[in-house]
Amino acid sequence: MERKDIKFGVEKIDHKWYFHFDTNTGMVNSMSVIKENSSIEIPEQMALNIQSGVDNMAFYKVVFENGAYKYVNTVQVITEVSEEKNYKNENKNFYKIPDVLQDSQIVLTHKANKIFISATQQMKGIIQETFDHKQSNSHKFYVCQKNDHSILHALLDVELNDLVHKELEFDIGLEKSQCSVYCRKVFDYCYV
Repeated sequence: MERKDIKFGVEKIDHKWYFHFDTNTGMVNSMSVIKENSSIEIPEQMALNIQSGVDNMAFYKVVFENGAYKYVNTVQVITEVSEEKNYKNENKNFYKIPDVLQDSQIVLTHKANKIFISATQQMKGIIQETFDHKQSNSHKFYVCQKNDHSILHALLDVELNDLVHKELEFDIGLEKSQCSVYCRKVFDYCYV
């Protein structure tokens, strides 16, 4: 009787790699093959380079740009020396929401003393793909004195998962001419 050859080995399963990031800062916290809350897919070669030490996960940051999340390498070599000195100190994460933005994703509509917050169809898809709906994913809007972010009138705590299904309504007791709305720069916004 003839015996068949036995083959030993590991069967490789194709899977996707993900960066898991903090939605407020964009900093990458970890990397794995399991999609978690606030995850973005990365190429397999990049993941293998990070695992082998050729690349470093700390060099990457996740940003929301042109209606989608993407990862960017924050460590770049500057080859030119700039003579211009700019001493303007600006916080790019906290800004006043503009009245008109063509590619807005989250729309704040001010009618009488109420603010209605909704998401465009494209933004609803981004929220569904990026965030875990079993966990809280809140985003804060600050209703302040007109053109003065140091005087806070109201804090609007918006659950992003709720924007997928409905428009949210907040009674702030102020007309649009009396206030400005500020938030952390995470998405694209429009305040009309």
